[in-house]
Amino acid sequence: MRKLFYLVLFLLFFSCDQEEKSQSNLLRKGSKYSRLLSKFKEITIDTLKIYSPPESKGVEFNGTELDSADAVLFPTEIAEQHFGDPPGLFAIYRFIIDGNKLGLIARTPSVYSASSIKLFFFDIAIDSFTSYIELAESLGDAGAYWEKESWLFKDNSNLRAFVRIFESYDNSVENEGDTTIDVSNYYYLIDISQGKLDTISRDNKELLQMFGQLVK
Repeated sequence: MRKLFYLVLFLLFFSCDQEEKSQSNLLRKGSKYSRLLSKFKEITIDTLKIYSPPESKGVEFNGTELDSADAVLFPTEIAEQHFGDPPGLFAIYRFIIDGNKLGLIARTPSVYSASSIKLFFFDIAIDSFTSYIELAESLGDAGAYWEKESWLFKDNSNLRAFVRIFESYDNSVENEGDTTIDVSNYYYLIDISQGKLDTISRDNKELLQMFGQLVK
């Protein structure tokens, strides 16, 4: 029994150690992106809720502030937004998508502040970003509020996102006597394995049956 116990401990340690090494080995030596990638916290994907953080410190998706030397490595339009009103880029998480791609989650500039959470796809073989998609955002103006949040997960080898979009409008902005607030929710199941949005389902009823426990 004692031998079996030590064998299990060894196998657990060995598997964790091998995973750490394999993730580290994916980063190309001498890459100009090495310093940037090191600022993203390494994780493995189970089910990760992604949301746009409120304007306060100590929140999970605030991330680590990136400087201009980091920003210039991002896609041109993202870098230009950062330089227009720095700091606008913040490193959050890094994870393996497959043997050739890394996923980098970052907080990026938006309409009023750095409130957009995007997933960037990094191709290890060509040592470059290839694409990105927005997974979370929150915007409010003149009685209207719009929020996107996502749950990122792997289905076998496919990277997918369950997305909720919430919209509300305070009718008293236009009519003081109308205190009602219009509220709508929309749900999407998206395959993002290839670095683009490939919608699998928009059936609100079906998706709530499948993922309703996540949005409670």
